Amino acid sequence: MGEAIAKGLLNLMAHGAFERLGEYEKLVRQAAETGPTLGRIMATYLAPVLMRGDEFLTRFQHTVALMLNKGTYTLTAPLEVMAELLSEEDLQGAKAFLELLDTTFSQHMTYNQCLRLVYLIPKAVAGFAPRRRRAQIAQFIRVAAVDLKLVDFFLEGLEKGAGLLDRAALADFVDQALARRDRSAQACEKFLSLASKVGRDACAALQRAVPLIQVAGQLNRYLNARLGRAVAVKPISELPKGASAVPWVCSDGRYIYLPEEIDEYGDQDTNGALYRALVRLEAGFFECRTFDFDLERAADRFAEIDARARRDLEAGDRNMESDGERFIHQFTHPGVAADLFDIFEQARVTEYVRRHYPGLMRQVGPIIRDQWTSSDHFLEPVYRELVLSEDRSAPEAMSKGVSQHLVSLFLAKIRPDSGVEDVASLVCFGYDLIKEALGRRMSGYSALSLPFDRRVRWDLVNRAFATHDQSARKIQANLQEKGLRVYRSDLRNCLVEQHGVLSADDVAALVLVEGQSDGVADASVDLSVLNWEDLLGKAMNPGSAAHKAPDDAFAYPEWDYHLRDYLSDHTRVYEKAVTEKPGDDFYEQVLWRYHGLLANMRRAFELLKPEGLTLLRQWPEGDAFDYRALLDFAVDKRAGQIPSDRLFIKRLKLERDVAVMLLVDLSRSTANRVPAGNATVLDVTKEAVVLFCEALNVVGDDFAIAGFSGTGRHSVDFYGIKRFGQDMNRKIQSRISALQPQRSTRMGAAIRHAGTLLARADARVRLMIIVSDGFPNDLGYKSDYAIADTRRAVQEVRSRNFHVKAITVNVGSDPRLDDLYGRTHHHVIGEVRELPDKLLRLYGTLTRC
Repeated sequence: MGEAIAKGLLNLMAHGAFERLGEYEKLVRQAAETGPTLGRIMATYLAPVLMRGDEFLTRFQHTVALMLNKGTYTLTAPLEVMAELLSEEDLQGAKAFLELLDTTFSQHMTYNQCLRLVYLIPKAVAGFAPRRRRAQIAQFIRVAAVDLKLVDFFLEGLEKGAGLLDRAALADFVDQALARRDRSAQACEKFLSLASKVGRDACAALQRAVPLIQVAGQLNRYLNARLGRAVAVKPISELPKGASAVPWVCSDGRYIYLPEEIDEYGDQDTNGALYRALVRLEAGFFECRTFDFDLERAADRFAEIDARARRDLEAGDRNMESDGERFIHQFTHPGVAADLFDIFEQARVTEYVRRHYPGLMRQVGPIIRDQWTSSDHFLEPVYRELVLSEDRSAPEAMSKGVSQHLVSLFLAKIRPDSGVEDVASLVCFGYDLIKEALGRRMSGYSALSLPFDRRVRWDLVNRAFATHDQSARKIQANLQEKGLRVYRSDLRNCLVEQHGVLSADDVAALVLVEGQSDGVADASVDLSVLNWEDLLGKAMNPGSAAHKAPDDAFAYPEWDYHLRDYLSDHTRVYEKAVTEKPGDDFYEQVLWRYHGLLANMRRAFELLKPEGLTLLRQWPEGDAFDYRALLDFAVDKRAGQIPSDRLFIKRLKLERDVAVMLLVDLSRSTANRVPAGNATVLDVTKEAVVLFCEALNVVGDDFAIAGFSGTGRHSVDFYGIKRFGQDMNRKIQSRISALQPQRSTRMGAAIRHAGTLLARADARVRLMIIVSDGFPNDLGYKSDYAIADTRRAVQEVRSRNFHVKAITVNVGSDPRLDDLYGRTHHHVIGEVRELPDKLLRLYGTLTRC
């Protein structure tokens, strides 16, 4: 209690509430006369109450006195939540919460009921979304006042979807629920908890908010289809700690951050359309490679940038900001430069989207205009003209002077092939124009308010790529010591795409020659004498195909569906070992997590095991007499009938003769998350592999496991995890745990090589199971071409009387899967629990001896 009093007094003094110190001491002393427990509670929670004025203090004292009638144990949890609301400066929410406590604990209830509500109510209120907290507490009060038994049903309904209703809609929903209570208490309870169809329909009709979780899967699929790489959406609440709040949308080069829910408009369809519009707009930054801005490349290309940035570039590793931040901070007034950059870059991206997706801009344009808040900022006409494309003839669309010059500058310098570095050059010219026009007034410059507050967030980009940027800096410095130049952004992008590893060929493709600024290697540069292990350090890819001689590769043809013929020796497959991960308990964790599921699988696969020997009766010859047949023979002969000569039995030894190749896709897209949870596609795949291994160990079939990835037709990586005939051991379990997303998916070559290995297995029944997350995709290996070659490879394997089946993770029903594997030959799963039923059906049918 003494410690609590000291903290309370210090809290009051820290906030300058010295006039309240005497009252604090008096009230705590009065509470302590009852006992030290109540004294400590009052000392802990009274200080923030006193700082909110006499009215709130009176309400607080009334609630405490009322709850004390139930016992001191009722105070701690509710007052803790009240203090949290006050710390968030939600005074009205705290008042509503005290009213809820009054309404609840003024009613008669049993000790157990009181004890339960003491913890249930504070926990529920703490979980309410701040923007809807007061409205939800108000309806909570109504429900509690009618009947405390309805509290659980009300909270259950909020969790199921009623919590997304706005103030008026939630009040209407509760009205409808309470109206049903007059007819049937059970109908009211089911309605409130959304257990009845009537309740769900009513809630859906009233709801206008759209939660991000409801549309995230659709948005992620759109991004992957449009950008061709793994870019996902996340709620703004997951922004890194320390990042300033973003009210609508932003990106960090890996993710697009959006509000947890949107209820800007009066219906769900329009709010869902707003989510889609924000993602489509933000995707333009990724498509136009905004986040690839490289200050060194910009300085090489433009003298005006070089003049400003050269000193900073020479500072090298001493400045750990992103290149975008470094560029903006070269200007005396960074706020002006940042606004210019955002306007010009959004204009460049908008022009790109308008050229390539005209229908998209017709949909999104009105939404941007609807969010525009007009001001007298002198850059507003520039934004309206360049981004919103408002009619130039309209008098309000363009003011004279600097704004007109900025627009003319953009139209004169930015072309369809211009990049983000061209925008940086334009910022330099624009800044000088503004500086000349405003003079000393630039010191009072205020930032332009943009629709949705869409800006390029270089601070987030820096956080997202910090690890790869650090590696790129070291590699760049090592190369510079050898007299080789390479742009850091190119190294970083390569590291990102290849999950932190590089090969000599990767770097060679990025090395610049004298006077070059496009990042393409020159054939005259001899890099063979370099010690790549020292240069690349930890980023060195130990299995790089660049160091393998051609005779270490396996050459395979590829089907060109344009020519309707094979391209001989077109691909190269390199077998690689998976680096084990000692100490990783992933395998054991999966066994523990799915122990019930695994037990069911083992029981099911036990039924596929051979029983050793089987007896076949009534044979004319065999291993021994059938005594039943001999008795029948004697009876028939005594009766004067012709007896059967089938008097023998045969003993046949049954053995399963099955070999299985499990081929796992390790492409970078397997790092995507499945819609149903936080696991990635590869996580689900690895869990499936673990369960599959355990099942096959039970049935006793020989099996091998391999993964595949790679980049380009000359570098298809085939990772051996388990060979045929090899016993399952800790090393193999460690290899499964160590599997990571790699690069691209040249599926046809991997299937052909897996078929070659499967052909060497000595078994009568041979089965290949392909586990992937979708369709093949690689350099020069896309769409119809890739599907046709993969289908051809599957047909080649089947022509050897091998079975080929596919399990696809994280892809909905897609008719093009039929093109890859044929109808009925593929199964789609979203989580591991769906695996046993589908695996047992396809496996048991194909391998039953």
